[in-house]
Amino acid sequence: FGTKVWKKHQFFEAVLDIKTWVFFIYAVAFNIPNSALASFGSILLSTDFGYSSTDALVYGAPQGVVEFLCLPAIAYAIQKFNLPRLLSTAVVITICITFACMLAFGKNSGTKLAGYYLLYLMQIGPIGSFSYFASNVPGYTKKITVTSVYLVGYCVGSLVGPQTFATKDAPHYTPAKIAIVVCICVAAGCFYTLWLICYMENKARDKKAIDLGDKYCAPKNIEFSDLTSTENIYFRYTL
Repeated sequence: FGTKVWKKHQFFEAVLDIKTWVFFIYAVAFNIPNSALASFGSILLSTDFGYSSTDALVYGAPQGVVEFLCLPAIAYAIQKFNLPRLLSTAVVITICITFACMLAFGKNSGTKLAGYYLLYLMQIGPIGSFSYFASNVPGYTKKITVTSVYLVGYCVGSLVGPQTFATKDAPHYTPAKIAIVVCICVAAGCFYTLWLICYMENKARDKKAIDLGDKYCAPKNIEFSDLTSTENIYFRYTL
């Protein structure tokens, strides 16, 4: 429901919204390790972990199982227990910092391999991002602008990520693994920041509603209007 007419003021509101650029930073930070591991994961298993080329392909397969089983389980738990989505996503990414450190600083191949597998739980980030865009960015033009900025950041991260694996750093690629740890920390910080901003804005809107008293009454079917979160004072962010 709603209009699909481009609205200039919504575009500028999206560009001037700090949350848009927090998402941009998150997208860059997330996709540096994501694209780096996608491009060099099997090489890392071979050169750093000591597996043969064939074994590296076999040992790389379980990462998909981790994503297939764990991500739906996390999503189910969030829905089942009505957990705050933004905060839950931030907590999972924070846990992934441990796995990134296992990969980067582990003393044996078993520890590093476990970190390599479990690190793919960071894929909860894009799921949480697009869930946020769907429920927390009202206004057609603003929604597609924020999503577009996010995707630009995603592409920037995709370009930068593989560059962290320099030939001169073989076979252990220590700088690249440190970059992975740092980027996961930044990604977690972005989600905590988004949660805090939305929480504070909800509190401010609740206070305004109390101050208005009986005058605070949402028009009928306002949810079908093409209004942004700034234009609609009755809107509350889903945390």
